Amino acid sequence: MILDIADSVNGVPIRLTDERWEHIVDSHPDMSSLLDAVLDAVRNPESYGAKRTKKNSFSDER
Repeated sequence: MILDIADSVNGVPIRLTDERWEHIVDSHPDMSSLLDAVLDAVRNPESYGAKRTKKNSFSDER
């Protein structure tokens, strides 16, 4: 089942399924309450510290 779809900065729809979300929170239980923040980071990676390094590429600046 698809939990949500977030359009990337390049306009590509990114589907987050319940199976993938379960996989994420199994490895990172502290993220279980951060679904909206994760989807927002897909939509706006620069607001979460990612810096565009090349066309269509991002790097984590943390």
